[in-house]
Amino acid sequence: MNSSYTVEEPLRGIISVEFETEDIAQEADKRIDQLRKTIEMPGFRKGKVPKGLIEKKYGEAVRYEVASDKANEEMQRLYKEKEIDSITMPLRKDLAIGEEGKYHIQYIFPLTPDMGVTLDKSIKLPFYTIEATEEDINNSDEHFRMSQATTVEVDKMGEKDSLQGKLEELNEEGEPLEGGLTNEYALIIPYYFRSEEETKKFAGAEKGAKIRFNPMVAYEGNKAMLKRVFNVNVEEDITAHKGDFLFTIEKIEHLEPATLSEEFYKKVFGEETSILDEESYRKEIARNLSEQYQAQAKTFFRNQLLSTLLKEAKHPEVDRETIKDILRGSIEEEEKEKQKKLTDEEIDFQVEGFIKYIYSNAVINQLLKSLDITLSKEQIEEQVKKNIIEDLKRYGLGDTPYMHSIADKMLEDRMKDEQYVDSAIGILKESLIAEKAFDLISREDKKVQPKEFYEIVSEFEKSQQPVEEKGEEPSKQE
Repeated sequence: MNSSYTVEEPLRGIISVEFETEDIAQEADKRIDQLRKTIEMPGFRKGKVPKGLIEKKYGEAVRYEVASDKANEEMQRLYKEKEIDSITMPLRKDLAIGEEGKYHIQYIFPLTPDMGVTLDKSIKLPFYTIEATEEDINNSDEHFRMSQATTVEVDKMGEKDSLQGKLEELNEEGEPLEGGLTNEYALIIPYYFRSEEETKKFAGAEKGAKIRFNPMVAYEGNKAMLKRVFNVNVEEDITAHKGDFLFTIEKIEHLEPATLSEEFYKKVFGEETSILDEESYRKEIARNLSEQYQAQAKTFFRNQLLSTLLKEAKHPEVDRETIKDILRGSIEEEEKEKQKKLTDEEIDFQVEGFIKYIYSNAVINQLLKSLDITLSKEQIEEQVKKNIIEDLKRYGLGDTPYMHSIADKMLEDRMKDEQYVDSAIGILKESLIAEKAFDLISREDKKVQPKEFYEIVSEFEKSQQPVEEKGEEPSKQE
């Protein structure tokens, strides 16, 4: 048996394995003997079929199986020995299988590009320290008070109050529509209407008032909101009700913000809190905001760093041909289930997207290696928990001990979610690189207020948007 490893342009590694029938004859003979014990044929009992018949019928398939196994074993040995750094699993080509007693199998690897990235003083980036303002503290105070608010019934509507009552569909004359839609227990909050004109119709409304408005206009056709207001489940029912409705206010509910008290502080910051007065309360809010802003500043620094490194890195040409052949197989297998066949242009688009990922991933992995960064199980679990907390914040939960206890309970299940863990590992890798880079690059520290910081972040994100060659406006691309 002969085997070899060669490298071709562009970044294509090839393992060739060649051998002859004699190299597999002994193993093939053993497998035919094993197969003979299980085969039944007309006129022969199980295990008594002549070996010659087994050989005639199954010999070629058995030799192919042995040849494949032998070639795979040699490929795996060379892969480890040569420390091949490949982007994907190899593309296998059977060049000769049994012809004139010869076997020649190739494994083609699209190799990972060397991005040539380093962290040094030639890289210049700002790092922002964000200072919380009194307005920020007041907004957080309002959020905390509203999170512990109590509901009270009032006679006159305030700006954000909720209304309960009867909703009746009207005809063009403003009379109840015969057979029209009616909801006896409709709930609306005009503050959240998407139409300012419709919201104004409810300003200062009192209990018992009858107000004519158009829900379709108020919610700009938002089906989810309209389903809830109309109390219907079928989408066809929604699109049929484009006219005005009459809403009779039967109850007005107002959220009364919580007052500052020891009980309130414990609900917000946990039973063990030492906060007992307003001054300490506002200081704690400022501290929490500083921590949040610091985390956001680190995330932005990380994003800027990776963007800069990717732009300045080498981008050697990768083996697009092999990547396309490998991806085509998996893509077409997925699309076959949907009974859809992709065009060459659609496959090329996916290939280009994958290659962009290859470059980005190569930058990260090569930096991890050069900086001697490894990930521990504890670090991964900690990052998964951070991700859970960020998810909970999006649902409106504040950064409180209660939220952290929820995150602890969710951690075990999330660690079983491979996709969720992979996402956390990706963030963790980038974060650890950014931590190392903090003192290795030329860093300019800047103090800014939140509004200014978010404007800077917004401009950066716009600059990262891909620009289509067709020259479409960014809004259309998005």
